[in-house]
Amino acid sequence: MSSAEGERRASFQAVGRVLLVLLVGLFAYWIRVENAVGFSRSVEGSVASEDWGSYDPDTLYHARRVARGVRDHGWIESYDPLLAHGAEFDRSAPGGDGGDPRELRTYVDPALGVPIPWPPFYDLLLTAVYRRSIPSPDALMHPKEHPPEPPLGQPEKNRIERFVASVPSVLGALTAMLVALIAAGRARRLSGQRSLEAGRDPSGPSLGAAGLAAAAFAGVSLALTYGHVRYSHLGNGDHHAFISLLHVAMLGLTARAFDHERIVQPFWSAARGTGAGLFAAAMITSWTASILWVALVQLAMVIRLLVPFRAADGRRFSARGLPIFATSFHKAALLGVVPCVIESPFSDLAPWSLVELSWLHLAWLSAGWLVFAPYALMPQTAVKNRLVALGPAFLLSAAVLALTPVGHSLTGAFSWASASNSFMSSINESRPLVPGDGLAPILKYCGVGVLVAPVVWFGWLFAVRHQPSLLPFVFTLPFCAVAALLQRRFAESLAGPLSICLGIGFGSMVGAWVARGAAGASWLRRGGVAVLVAALLGAALHPWTIRNTWLYRANAAAGGFAFPNTLRVSKAEAALAAFLENQCAQLGSNADSAVPRPEAPRPGVLAHWDLGHSIEWRAGLATVATNFGLYVGEDAFLDPWRFFTETDPEAAEEILVRRGVEYVLIDGDRNRAAMAAALDVPIMTDPAYWRETMAARLLRDGSGLAPLPAPGFLSLVAAASNGAWGTIELYRRVEGAYLEAVGARSLQVVATLQGEDGTQVRWQASATAVPGQVGPLTLRVPYASPDSLVEASPVLSLEVFIDGSRAVVSIPPAAVETGRTVLVH
Repeated sequence: MSSAEGERRASFQAVGRVLLVLLVGLFAYWIRVENAVGFSRSVEGSVASEDWGSYDPDTLYHARRVARGVRDHGWIESYDPLLAHGAEFDRSAPGGDGGDPRELRTYVDPALGVPIPWPPFYDLLLTAVYRRSIPSPDALMHPKEHPPEPPLGQPEKNRIERFVASVPSVLGALTAMLVALIAAGRARRLSGQRSLEAGRDPSGPSLGAAGLAAAAFAGVSLALTYGHVRYSHLGNGDHHAFISLLHVAMLGLTARAFDHERIVQPFWSAARGTGAGLFAAAMITSWTASILWVALVQLAMVIRLLVPFRAADGRRFSARGLPIFATSFHKAALLGVVPCVIESPFSDLAPWSLVELSWLHLAWLSAGWLVFAPYALMPQTAVKNRLVALGPAFLLSAAVLALTPVGHSLTGAFSWASASNSFMSSINESRPLVPGDGLAPILKYCGVGVLVAPVVWFGWLFAVRHQPSLLPFVFTLPFCAVAALLQRRFAESLAGPLSICLGIGFGSMVGAWVARGAAGASWLRRGGVAVLVAALLGAALHPWTIRNTWLYRANAAAGGFAFPNTLRVSKAEAALAAFLENQCAQLGSNADSAVPRPEAPRPGVLAHWDLGHSIEWRAGLATVATNFGLYVGEDAFLDPWRFFTETDPEAAEEILVRRGVEYVLIDGDRNRAAMAAALDVPIMTDPAYWRETMAARLLRDGSGLAPLPAPGFLSLVAAASNGAWGTIELYRRVEGAYLEAVGARSLQVVATLQGEDGTQVRWQASATAVPGQVGPLTLRVPYASPDSLVEASPVLSLEVFIDGSRAVVSIPPAAVETGRTVLVH
């Protein structure tokens, strides 16, 4: 074959790879848009219109953090004045090292609020993209001269919410494209080596076919992996899609650097190490648990340095550039992590925490640099004495683990990763994929390809001695698989390495098949067939995602939602959003400010735990309801459930007083099953017990029994219908007026209130004298008489009865606010 023909074929293959990667990206983006989950603000609209929003709690917190950044000239705050309202900090309590989330206590800065558990980089990046400018250095250096911008209007907040909820779908498409590129490159390299070993042209047609088939298989597989789609579909603005992209990029760059022909290039080794290190820094400063994936790459570096890798003919591969790559990696990672660690509140509060950004992350990366520094500084001596050169680093690591809180922090991190602590084990995304439900969950989240992954991995385990570029994937794949089995959230982290591994394996087989029949133009036909088969096989691994997408398409006319439950939840979330924005926003219109206003105390809202970020974002109110769980304190997570399941009104009121709660929001029996599981109370199985709880009283739900009245310290402020959960109701804590009737046998109060949707709500309470009772009958009433109210009130009528006869009495608002006694004659 002439050189000109070879160049034409190479150009043709390169163009084919580019087109294929672009098609993979478009396909992945289409899948994520078609699987959109959100709600339509107009209820009758669809996610395709411009009136949609997200109801994912993490998305809403990212949106709020970006909105604060937009107001604060692009900078991201580390504290939040609206989290864990009413919490107190006990520095003497366990958890000072932050090792285990169960031991964390809430720290509240009087001026700034509660430390935010999330690192800032992802939100900093989103804010810069939304503003189309980097953060203002002048505003950072002279904050008094650059006060925050005025509060954002609702249209602007809606745009930010849609922007945040849309970015991961683009990131998911980019990840699929990157996976396709990496699989193509590694498959071409493997196919070329095998051709060389077989005495064939290493640049022959099998390379192009192997690369194209690997790209098609891996890219389509990643595009359809449910565990990845659920974190990157339109409507989910969480940071995990960003982490997945960075993880794949770090692995791909490391694998390229490990190649035996590239590792001997000092300049490019330094450049690749710097790039991979910056990816690692971005991961850690966006999600601290990413240190687990960085550690696997560090381990791969150690193995690449210590283990002699050889070609098939016994020739030993050089690792001359690896110390340069490794030290560049760690220096770049340190450079990226240092500013965020210095800014992190947990550097002081929990300096050795692994689950929060702290000094431990700097120590970890510094120790990694120390491992490779002798090789970079004294290459001749270190190479001759490999194990001796590692001695100081290993001794230092052992001393740190034994003599500092780092070991305890690692134990806490493993508790988090295994979902063995009480918070993580109660979260849906932290549930294991197996056992319990058989293979169905893991096949759904990871695809059918996970069944053959062990075979591919064992094959790689033997091939890696001749292909050191496979080493990062050989280390990462089993650890990601174990993590996914323990917590389904990690199926997203497994998707990239798994798709790459399967794609390289399939591409290698295609390369060998094409090489056997490469005469004439047969390579083109065989290659084309192989690419088509690769794409179909990659899709066939994920039948659940295909079915889900098909249903969305088939039912597009039904409001843009595939399933009746999805449409039901969408309408419920639209009702909740409207309620919060219209009824509650006026209560906290100035609450979400970058500059706290101590002279204007913020009203605190207690609600179901998964409504916390929604209330903070849509209403601007401080909450005792947090999606951050135990990471902002155990009580902040459990107090809402304790209140709603409490059967003693006095104990329930004590919770509200202790947390400084002014409002209680309840959205039907939204989390009734979760409350039962978290606190081990029989509210699902015992109707009599449920009837006594605060939740049942506020909802007027006795589950077939006569409902008990809401307590006299909670006054209904507003109520609206929620088609999914019942009604949304907002109560305000008041002292309540104390009605006294001397000599009466019975005292009854009946109040009729107007709901937002026109329905009427009846509140009724009574007190009956017992034989031998001394003193007047007393009844606590949270409502004033409508004739004494100056402002608008939901109270339509209020009637008082003594011994069955109507009494003429007026309850003034001041009595309700101060707990004053009102005599009834």
